[in-house]
Amino acid sequence: MAITFESEPNNYNPSGNPITYVFSSDQTGQANFSFKVETILNGSAVSEDRVFVEVSNRAHFDCSPVVINLLQKPRLTTDLETNMDTIYTLQLRVTELYGDPVSEEATLTSATQYTIAASLPNDDWKLFTFNYLNNKWLTDVPSNTFKVIEGQDVIAAILTNASQSFTINFYDSSGGVLDTYISPATFYRLRQLNLSSSNLTAVYGGVSFDDVASFDVQVGGSEVLTFIYIEQECYDVHSLVWLNKYGTFDQYPIEHNVTEKTSIESRSFKKKYGSWAGDNYLYDFNNAGDTDFEKTMTDSGRLVTNYMNDITQNWFVNAYESPQAYLYDTNGLQYRLRITGSSYTKKKGRFDDLIMEEVEYSKSMTRRSVKL
Repeated sequence: MAITFESEPNNYNPSGNPITYVFSSDQTGQANFSFKVETILNGSAVSEDRVFVEVSNRAHFDCSPVVINLLQKPRLTTDLETNMDTIYTLQLRVTELYGDPVSEEATLTSATQYTIAASLPNDDWKLFTFNYLNNKWLTDVPSNTFKVIEGQDVIAAILTNASQSFTINFYDSSGGVLDTYISPATFYRLRQLNLSSSNLTAVYGGVSFDDVASFDVQVGGSEVLTFIYIEQECYDVHSLVWLNKYGTFDQYPIEHNVTEKTSIESRSFKKKYGSWAGDNYLYDFNNAGDTDFEKTMTDSGRLVTNYMNDITQNWFVNAYESPQAYLYDTNGLQYRLRITGSSYTKKKGRFDDLIMEEVEYSKSMTRRSVKL
């Protein structure tokens, strides 16, 4: 009586992609043979399935449909660094079932892997692996550089196999180092950084935060992620933030080209007012007619990006595929958006480098008038 895991998933697995185990037994010739398969998430069994032999003495089980709805959903965090709870330990426990009557025999539990609230496109999933020996920023931003707006949130996340500190270097407009911050060595597994200027002010030792033109962040031996502040002369800058395929957030500043419109829906009734004056009935035209007793306003708009090259555009259009998007206005207020564009085009291999994207959106919340 022996069970063998013939193959197991990667160490880190996006929950929205197949997470497949292949296992076998040397008792498949027994009467009424099958496998009992238990999915163990964060140390607790969350499902029990029956699997039958498929090829030779082997069978397989994909546990992604089990775990995908049990993970915590990605969220924007407010602290400078947060240990994300969107990563879970994952195991599969397989038990032989056979005999007449059927009874449980040998049992084997897989090694411990991890699953993350993420979902990669098919091509990326085939070529990509979360088995990092070094640190990985969970973004595909071109050139590892973000343009950001001072005062608004900058979200980044990283995956690491060891506890490590992160470093923030602050630079002036000439590229000179103003200050350096080194965090305590508590960075482990999956962390998210909120690098808003309100958080950075607490760790920046300079006299005036207005002197900062850019800053970069590095965790252990990871790639350097650079954030460049848009110059203060640029006004009316909004920032589009969206949940990316890795289960963390990307952002892109929309400079100047933001339009908003509002559709209004009225609830009303008709009524005639008047009174008798002798033999004549006089209408009160000031109060008669259609009366609105409530109005509902739904806000929508259009974002037009600056000119961008092919690489940046093909990264930016991932915002259309995201189920969760936000818009930060010039006051730093955050609004949940629904991007309403029905399609997009990836512009690869063009001779003209510069491209603009037009993004249509509606706000998830509506406004209502005073009800009469």
